[in-house]
Amino acid sequence: MSEFGFYREDNDKNRLHQILGWLIDIVAVVTLAVFLVTQFANPRVVNGRSMEPSLKSGDNILVHTISPRILPLHRYDIVLFHPASGVERNSIKRIVGLPGETVQIYQGAVYINGQVLTDLPFAMSVSTPGVAENPVLLGADEYFLLGDNGSNSEDSRFANIGNVESSQIYGRVWFCYAPLEEFGFVR
Repeated sequence: MSEFGFYREDNDKNRLHQILGWLIDIVAVVTLAVFLVTQFANPRVVNGRSMEPSLKSGDNILVHTISPRILPLHRYDIVLFHPASGVERNSIKRIVGLPGETVQIYQGAVYINGQVLTDLPFAMSVSTPGVAENPVLLGADEYFLLGDNGSNSEDSRFANIGNVESSQIYGRVWFCYAPLEEFGFVR
């Protein structure tokens, strides 16, 4: 039978099926890898001192870009956002006020709905209250963001940033991978 080529054709078809199977597997793995990298490992470099001591200028971080669209944002999450007021660069700040809350900064302390925040993940004193000198009511889709370095941060206290809508939030900062002494999850 082999002189008629029957076995050879079947063998060639099997090889073709194997090659097509490998190509499909490779395309699927590459597609999944690209998705994971762009959504969970979006690398950025911190520029400036506004998030010290949590993040320092030059830290290499990863931003989780899919989470703000599918998971709720929480108080103290560090987010990458784009200010609405013509500022050309993205900025990194910490969520302090959540939608529907009232934020006020009085004598260096941050108040939410009249109660001082005592569970801050860092020691923070805000020397300039800015617009939050008076109570700031957040809308149903607005957040109040502050830099961890309360005396050196351009954030929601200032009119050119103001309250930040969820559509302006690009992603959640979740990991610092360089320098090595800062390596680990960001909190």
